[in-house]
Amino acid sequence: ENLKETSLNSIDKFKDFFEPFELKGRAIFASYGTDKSLYLYEAKKSMKNFTRRKFENEKLKNFEIESCNEIECDSFVRRNCFSPDGKFLVQVGMKASKSFSKSKTNSGKKIEFLAVIWNIENMEPIHVLKGFDEPAILCNFYPYRVKDSIKKRESWLGTEQYIFAIGTTKSVIIYDTTRNKPVYICSNIHYTYLTDIAWRNDGLGISSSDGYVSFIKLGINFFESIIQADDS
Repeated sequence: ENLKETSLNSIDKFKDFFEPFELKGRAIFASYGTDKSLYLYEAKKSMKNFTRRKFENEKLKNFEIESCNEIECDSFVRRNCFSPDGKFLVQVGMKASKSFSKSKTNSGKKIEFLAVIWNIENMEPIHVLKGFDEPAILCNFYPYRVKDSIKKRESWLGTEQYIFAIGTTKSVIIYDTTRNKPVYICSNIHYTYLTDIAWRNDGLGISSSDGYVSFIKLGINFFESIIQADDS
């Protein structure tokens, strides 16, 4: 009875701060083609007829970004992720092509691993997440939006505040789009590379190729502190 009561109180508190996003009748997914380019498939009315648009790699050259190769990232996992409202896509498995910083060494050069955020409406890259020590291979957005009644800070993804997690081969990093730095980092909890991350309302589930699944309980207070804190 105590566990049941605690669970109900936790859910009620969760509803005070978050509510579901609306996709408004769209069906979208992204997939890599045989040319190793990423494509967007979208159907707005009928689920039978999809339009296809290409995320142009040429646009990434302006940011000096390119995809990791098989040697630099030996994981077969690449989980790109849409924001819950379908406005943005986070593309993982990227690296800096010219600028180098601390990370994995290849041919005497240090690689800076990255993730790129695309605007779906105009198919333009709009933000780069930098400084990963290992290849970023996973992304998952927290599936709820911050309620309009909660005071918000300015977001670097427009008017909406998003919370999402990036998974590298060894770490999980949580971002809030109203802050310039990650709000949570967890690393070295598995023997081999991570294979997936999934949200619950008070934390994360993390799976690995070592055959184990870890659960991180952040608690509702964690999300409340992200939303209400004044610092950036």
